[in-house]
Amino acid sequence: MPVESNGYKDWPQGPGTYGEAGIVMEVGTGAILYAKNIDAHEYPASITKVLTALVALENGQLTDNVTFSHDSVAFLQRGDSSVGLKEGNVITLDQAMHAMLLASANEAAYAIGESVGVNAGHDYNWFIEQMNSRCKELGGENSNFANTNGLHDPNHYTCARDMALIGRELFKHPEFFQIVQTLNYTIPASETTEEHVFHQKHKMLQPSNSNYYPYTIGGKTGYTSDALSTLITMADNGQTQLVCVVLRTHGKNIYPDTTNLFEYAFNNLIQGSMHEVKVVVTDVANNSVTFTRTENLPMVPDANAVITHTLNPSTWTNQDVTLTVRYPAYNGLFAQYSDSMDSNGNKIWSSVSSIGQAIDSVSYTHLRAHETELHL
Repeated sequence: MPVESNGYKDWPQGPGTYGEAGIVMEVGTGAILYAKNIDAHEYPASITKVLTALVALENGQLTDNVTFSHDSVAFLQRGDSSVGLKEGNVITLDQAMHAMLLASANEAAYAIGESVGVNAGHDYNWFIEQMNSRCKELGGENSNFANTNGLHDPNHYTCARDMALIGRELFKHPEFFQIVQTLNYTIPASETTEEHVFHQKHKMLQPSNSNYYPYTIGGKTGYTSDALSTLITMADNGQTQLVCVVLRTHGKNIYPDTTNLFEYAFNNLIQGSMHEVKVVVTDVANNSVTFTRTENLPMVPDANAVITHTLNPSTWTNQDVTLTVRYPAYNGLFAQYSDSMDSNGNKIWSSVSSIGQAIDSVSYTHLRAHETELHL
């Protein structure tokens, strides 16, 4: 499979991967820094569970009870990942999330979906609907989720881009990262439940493992015979946060591929820089005023992203002036100014022109291999 991002003009060449699909996305902007077959349908296997976690965190509390019904355990087959939770067990959502995200317990994923749905006044099927609607709300266009655990279903599929968007959204939930950074966990014995002890499966989070990567802060493993190995991983080097997804590869390659992709992104990325922006703004009376200001603009995002950057009004006018930076292509920078209103809703500044004509020039660096002045 070709690496599409290697075809971008002036873009640093990314590494090959053994998997059929792979992506690296910058969290702050949604920038796609590496793209390989990112919209193709693939089976996600157990990385489905990060979406289950997102929907559960958005619709429940970690102190809520999760009850294991007959349906939540009856589907399990020999070889399915499980920690041995049984019908009638009652644990907290926090405990169930640890079982699901660390040990990949399929029964915990089902019980989470069912219990969160019931607690919200609905059922398991409602939870599945929420999974699909949230994926679409985040910009996912090539996914359909049929269950909460990722066990094989021909109608249960996703793509690398959609999974990265889900991973990016999880950065709004620090409790997710507290859970997935746990190496060892015990669900204590209770009146309804035996003691269960399990461990983190993601090797890049295990300091004693040869696949350990120090910037890793979260993720989830996956495998079925139909999906092969899948992996979603989040990393933070103190300056930049990234999500990497690798789909349909063989197990021994999944961690080296992910590490190589992170190293490629971290080593080539420059997170924004200062730029002098010269802007001509025309008011409703067609009077022109020229402003020159140095602003810290964010890094270049992917081809479809739009970043809105509000400039400091104290040195411009007594009103906010909003700069919308659009990147319809990796080798082009476009900008426009939106209308600004006073407190009574009267227009003070009108948009100076169509996209691409508001800025005279911008010196902009997005990757080490590409530094250029773009004249618009």
